[in-house]
Amino acid sequence: MRTLILSILLLACSVVSGAEVGSNSTTSPLANGSSYTGEWQTVGDYSSLTIKVTSDQAGILQIDFSNDCITEANDLDFVLAANIPDVHRLVVTSNCFRVYVLNNSGSDQTVLTIESRLSEAGPITTPFSIDVQQDSDALPVRNYSELEIMVGGYSGNNIISKYARNPDVDAAEDIWNGGGDYTGFPTTSAEEFQVFSSSTADTVAGTGAQTVRVYYYNSDYEMVDSSGNFLYFDVTLNGTTAVNSGITGIRIWRAKVLTSGSGQVNAGNITIRWRTTTAAIFAVMPATYGQTAISNFTIPSGYTGYIKRYSASMDDNSTNRAELAIKVRDFGSNTFRLTRSFVITTDNDIERGLYGGIELSEKTDLVFRATSVQNANGIVSVSYELHLVKN
Repeated sequence: MRTLILSILLLACSVVSGAEVGSNSTTSPLANGSSYTGEWQTVGDYSSLTIKVTSDQAGILQIDFSNDCITEANDLDFVLAANIPDVHRLVVTSNCFRVYVLNNSGSDQTVLTIESRLSEAGPITTPFSIDVQQDSDALPVRNYSELEIMVGGYSGNNIISKYARNPDVDAAEDIWNGGGDYTGFPTTSAEEFQVFSSSTADTVAGTGAQTVRVYYYNSDYEMVDSSGNFLYFDVTLNGTTAVNSGITGIRIWRAKVLTSGSGQVNAGNITIRWRTTTAAIFAVMPATYGQTAISNFTIPSGYTGYIKRYSASMDDNSTNRAELAIKVRDFGSNTFRLTRSFVITTDNDIERGLYGGIELSEKTDLVFRATSVQNANGIVSVSYELHLVKN
C-alpha cells in the first residue's frame, strides 16, 4: 500500500497558497453534532496538499486517503481547538483525498472555514504539536508554549492548574476542605456519585447554588473522552437532600457552581460523595467559594503527569508555621511516599519551579499534606501546575 509521508505545521496562518480545491473547501458553519464531508479529489499530479481549518468551536478534523477515489485506504485524525487556525501540509503520495470535519463541541458554530489547496511546493517540518499518526513522518522542530497547551492546541497535552485551601489545620491533614486526610482516593470498584448541600437555599428555586458541574474520572480512571474533552456531569441541587447523579466513577478532580440564584454563590457547603460508600467524600465546596479548592489529584489512565511549579502560603493573621509535604501513592499500593517537603510561615511563603518536573505515572494519587502545624486553626493555601502528557 502506498503511504502518505506527513509533515504538519500548526500555527496561526493567514494565507494558504496553491490551487484551491473547491470540493474540499467551505465557509458554512456547522450546527452542534453536524459534520462536513468533502468529495474525493485526485491529487496525483501535485507534490503537496495544504489544509487549513478555522472554527469558533472545538471539533474533529479527519483527512481521508484513497488509491482509487472510491475506497478509503487510511485516514489521519486531529483535534480542532476553538479559534486557533489548524494548518496541515502533506506530501502527496496517495492518489485521492477528502476532508471530514465534525462539530462535537456542544454548541453551534458561527465561524467555519475549510481551505484545501494543492501545490508543487515541498514539505515543511512540524512543531511538536500533536500526536504523530499512523502513515506519518514528522520532525519536531519547535517547543510548545504553555498557553497553546491550555487552549487545546496540542493534542494529548493538558495543563491542570490547581488551587487548594484548608482554613483549619490543627495537625497532620491534607489541604482540602473536608478536614483530616483526603477521603476521595478509594481503591474499590466505582460507584454512583451524589451531591448535596448543607443549606436549603442551594436548590433549583433557591437564592444559592442551583446547579453544579462536576468533573470526574470514569471507572477506568479516564478523565477525558475520545475527543479530548474533560468528562463532567451536571446536577440540579435539592438543598440538604442528596441528589443521585446517575454517573458512576472513581475520582472527582474539580466541581463548580454552574447556575445560582440572587445570592450568586453557594449558600452552604456542597459535598460530593459516593451514593453507597458515603464515607468516600471526594469534594467539599465551602459556602461562597463557587468552586472546589482541593490539592489532591490522580494522574488519569494513559497519561504521565509532571508537577512543574508549586507554591504555598500561611494565611493566618497571627504568627504561625507549618511543615508541608508532597506525597504520592503508586497505583496498586497503599503507601504514600514523600517527594518534596518544605516549610511555610506567616511571614514567608514558598514558590518553586521544577526543572523537568516531578514525574508521576498513570493512576498515581497525589496529595499536598500539612505534616505539622505550630498553632492550631492554621490557614494554608496551595497552588500548583501539572502537565499531563498522553503516553
